[in-house]
Amino acid sequence: MTSFFQTAVTLRTKEPIELIDLTDKIQQVVERFKCAKGLAVVSSQHTTAALVINENCPELKKDAVQFLQKWIPAGEEYRHNRVMGDGRPNAHSHLLSLALPQQLTIPVRQTRLQLGTWQRIFFVELDGPRSERKVLVTLLGGT
Repeated sequence: MTSFFQTAVTLRTKEPIELIDLTDKIQQVVERFKCAKGLAVVSSQHTTAALVINENCPELKKDAVQFLQKWIPAGEEYRHNRVMGDGRPNAHSHLLSLALPQQLTIPVRQTRLQLGTWQRIFFVELDGPRSERKVLVTLLGGT
């Protein structure tokens, strides 16, 4: 029998650009809803954030932040910054999110996320710090 479960994971970010490992929190959702097999769909609820799968190496995370800062820098003259609705000059964050995934789909088997040895699920903050960010976790599967 196929089931559908959905919940939100909330988090707080501390840096302008930051990678936060959500793997354990997503795994806890899979276990709590007893999803033995199926798919975990993880979705960012923000236009200035993303989700990626990569290795949780502190130096790699620093490299990723530096890469994103150089790729689309914050200090440029972007049109969006002239008409920003919330007072944040964050066009660079929106542009970065265009190039990064907003959603990930991870297989589930025997109530475990089927990730490779070094793979971890990261929330990528592109416009921090923020007091609350939400990631929607949708489980499609069975017991």
